[in-house]
Amino acid sequence: MIDSSGQQNERDNALDNFRGFCVLLVIFFFFFETLDFLPQFMAHSADGDRLTPTDFIASGFMFALAFANVISLERFKATGAYGAAVRKSVTRNFALIGIGFLMVTIQAVIDKEKTLTFNVLSAFGVAGLYSLFFIKCGRLGKLLSGIAIIVAYQFVLFIPAALDYVLANDFGGFLGAAAWCGYMLIISFAADVYRQKDFRKFTVTTVLCLGISVVFALCDIIAKAQGGAVYDFFIASKLLASMSFLFISLGVCMTVFWLFVKFTGDKQIPVLNHYGCNSLLTFIFAAGIGRGFTTLAQNYVTSTNVGYIIALGCVASAVICAGFSYLLSRFNISAI
Repeated sequence: MIDSSGQQNERDNALDNFRGFCVLLVIFFFFFETLDFLPQFMAHSADGDRLTPTDFIASGFMFALAFANVISLERFKATGAYGAAVRKSVTRNFALIGIGFLMVTIQAVIDKEKTLTFNVLSAFGVAGLYSLFFIKCGRLGKLLSGIAIIVAYQFVLFIPAALDYVLANDFGGFLGAAAWCGYMLIISFAADVYRQKDFRKFTVTTVLCLGISVVFALCDIIAKAQGGAVYDFFIASKLLASMSFLFISLGVCMTVFWLFVKFTGDKQIPVLNHYGCNSLLTFIFAAGIGRGFTTLAQNYVTSTNVGYIIALGCVASAVICAGFSYLLSRFNISAI
């Protein structure tokens, strides 16, 4: 945690507040994503050719997990304990992959589907395993490697078979996880800057990330106007885990996190902090609560009352998840 005194608490409250905010958005997403009358501005684009606020929820959640993961691993690396860092990361990532695929399997059984795909946890886990190949890279090495991977992945998408595979799997499957790995490596660079407890350097890094995201947002707008190869290269699409989408997400997430660091500092924000301390467990719990409420809401939602249903369902989900995360904190149970 960055503060004027240079003191560092056992937990980073600014990071926990930010992670809690991401989890709160995830809780809302789990409730409203499958409503038949969901307003278009809240829905993912079916073909990936436009961005909505919902598209940034997953990238924000992955940003929060990656940021905390990097800070945790750096404590091992600081003493040269690369073996311990690798073991911890492998265990954590395989656990995320297993939990992610278990959640997808349960949902597939409920929906009577025969195909399984990635979710945010399994995508994060696979991307985390890929990132271990770069564990000994320095700060600049991770930044350059992350950029190179994302750009190279964008060229791979010009291969028809690769594009078909990415489109057939949420988060791009094992191939798309490479792009998310690049995203994580760049986050590693930002997290390392943050760990230096120099707010000025962290602010400069945030401004640069925001500037890059604005450039790629403009590229996306121009690409949609031009079409052709320009469109294919610069399209901002969550479905594709495309270069423009990831760089735009990076700027958005860095800016929001900077706001938490600037204006909350070492203060705990009620509810959000509890969510953040127990983000993984609350995420899993929210998945069940959200799906359950969605199933119930489908019996009552209409085009005229959808706004009230969404508001009621989101509030109810948030309150129940807040109680769950409070109990976890009360009994000192925490996870990623």
